[in-house]
Amino acid sequence: MPSVDSTGWTTVTLPQSYTSMVVIASANYESTDTPGIVRIQNASGHNFDVRVDSADVASTISGVTVYYVIVEDGV
Repeated sequence: MPSVDSTGWTTVTLPQSYTSMVVIASANYESTDTPGIVRIQNASGHNFDVRVDSADVASTISGVTVYYVIVEDGV
């Protein structure tokens, strides 16, 4: 998922629905970029919200590519 930033939440819609999903996500950014932390919220059904917050609270991040894996809880 390209172009995730720290200014707002981006909704990801999945092709199937999950009863109880677990989202594992990782940001891919250049070594010269400000480090970021991937945050997930509202993970249910067939979508979730994602954003990347800066590890340095004074900075904003934009254009980060986030890779994610979805699994059903307990499976």
